[in-house]
Amino acid sequence: MRNSDGIKGVQWVLVGAIIIGIVFMVTGSIITGIAYTEITPPDYDTNYDRYIGSSVTRLIGPFILAFGAFILIGSCGFFGFQSFKRYDPIPPHPVEPTKNQFQE
Repeated sequence: MRNSDGIKGVQWVLVGAIIIGIVFMVTGSIITGIAYTEITPPDYDTNYDRYIGSSVTRLIGPFILAFGAFILIGSCGFFGFQSFKRYDPIPPHPVEPTKNQFQE
């Protein structure tokens, strides 16, 4: 195995990034759920549609959700990559030398 000090640091950073990604996804889901389940008043008009379209929570919620998913997927990919690179490749099996007609 190679020097494991750097690998442990990478693992801790990636685990932290995965936790942050999950927190972002949960937060984005909650904000999106609250923003899109708003009950409309019975006498809404075109101004209300314009108000809903300019709602900050309807913009921020899906953005945080997508950003958290990006962090989570990217961190898992890097975690797998560093786990794959952690071990040295297995050397090929030694091949028995064969005698040819010129060797005695």
